[in-house]
Amino acid sequence: MVRCLTGRARKCFRYSAILAALLVPLASGQAGAEAKPALRLTTLEWPPHVFADGSGPVADAVRQAFSRTGQAVIIEVHPWHRAVSLVAENPAYAGVFPAYYSLRADAEADGHRCLFSQPFDKSPLGLAEHRSGPVTWDRIGDLADLRIGTVRGYKNEDMFDLLVATGRIHAVEATSDEQNLRNLVEGKIAAAVIDLKVYEHLTANTQDLKDAAGNLQFNSRLLGTPDFHICFQNSPEGRRAREIFEKGL
Repeated sequence: MVRCLTGRARKCFRYSAILAALLVPLASGQAGAEAKPALRLTTLEWPPHVFADGSGPVADAVRQAFSRTGQAVIIEVHPWHRAVSLVAENPAYAGVFPAYYSLRADAEADGHRCLFSQPFDKSPLGLAEHRSGPVTWDRIGDLADLRIGTVRGYKNEDMFDLLVATGRIHAVEATSDEQNLRNLVEGKIAAAVIDLKVYEHLTANTQDLKDAAGNLQFNSRLLGTPDFHICFQNSPEGRRAREIFEKGL
């Protein structure tokens, strides 16, 4: 509020008008910022990368990138298949993470589903195996004819997935990383494809796998170190969300 002395009313009026002109756009900008809707993203429970409550270093990296641009995000944790389908089918969701790059999914290449972000982390992907029966290999083709455990819906290394698709590698699907390791413990498979950090977390924190950990090991050769991306929805909204995210990286 501007209070004017009677003798200076005209001059004070001019100051009031100038002040009002300055404050109106400022207030409008603040209202616009407050009204900016949060982006909704989906992910999966995949400790230690992402925990059931949405915490964890991978989820935190996503939040921090958006936070640097002033963009609020809501991260929902679902089973992986559900996390992917929500983004593919519901325009209310902007993207799903962490996603390995896939040419088949890349809407800017041969696919149609994802607008992939720039990478923001990496996954050391390899094979868990029995200490008493390690897998010896130099090329992924050397894994042909072995029974290798995978998790349903997960993308793995490109050549590995191609050999699975053509039947050269016999993939035994599990519903989760825990089940994949249990299949290994029970001797149903020769090795299990798994992220190294996930393997270390599960064998240290899941009781039955912790009990069996002394009989297991992680193969010294990695299948690869694929990058983590956000798979943004293939839409103008998804493209805008990707631009915001990448500005914060």
